[in-house]
Amino acid sequence: MKDYPDIHLELITDYGLVDIAKERFDAGVRRGGLIAQDMVAIPISAEHRMVVVASPQCLQEQDFPTTPAQLLTLPCINLQLPTHGQNLPWTFLINGQEQKLRVQGQVIVNGINQVHQACLDGYGLAYVPQALVQDDIASGRLLTVLDDFTITFPGYYLYYTSRLKSSAAFNIIVEALRMPAL
Repeated sequence: MKDYPDIHLELITDYGLVDIAKERFDAGVRRGGLIAQDMVAIPISAEHRMVVVASPQCLQEQDFPTTPAQLLTLPCINLQLPTHGQNLPWTFLINGQEQKLRVQGQVIVNGINQVHQACLDGYGLAYVPQALVQDDIASGRLLTVLDDFTITFPGYYLYYTSRLKSSAAFNIIVEALRMPAL
C-alpha cells in the first residue's frame, strides 16, 4: 500500500463465522455456499479440491485405507474451529452422495497450517486442500489416499453488505482480490 499513503488497512484472521454487519467490518472472506443471500459476493479464488494425505512413515505404520470408513480406526489430525465447538467432519463423495465422517486422533489443532505441519511430522492422516500440499505430494513428502472419494468445494469470496458505502480504499482492495475471469 506504499503507493497509497492515505489508505489504512486492518486485516483480522478469525476462523469464526463472524456477522460482519454486527461487528462493523467492511467485508469478510468465506467459502461459497456459506454467505447470506443478502450479501454482495465477489469470487477471489477457484474451487478447491480436498485430499487425504499422510507422510510415508505414517503409512508404513498404518494400514493403507481404501475406503473412508477405514479412517475411523486410523490416527487422523483434526481441525477444530471456534464456531463449531467440535472437530470438523471430513466430507467424501460415496456412491454419488456427500457423506461426512468424524475421524479420531490424538492431534487436534485450530489452523490448517498446523494440520499440514502435523501431517508432515507423521502424526496422522490429514484432510486438507490439495493446493496447500501440492508441492509436498510432488516431492514425495506426503502421499494421497482415497483419491476416488475426494470432493471439491466452492472457492472463496470477498463479501459485504449491499448497504456499504465503499471508499476508494475499499475499491482498491476489491480489485486487488478479485479473481480474474477465466
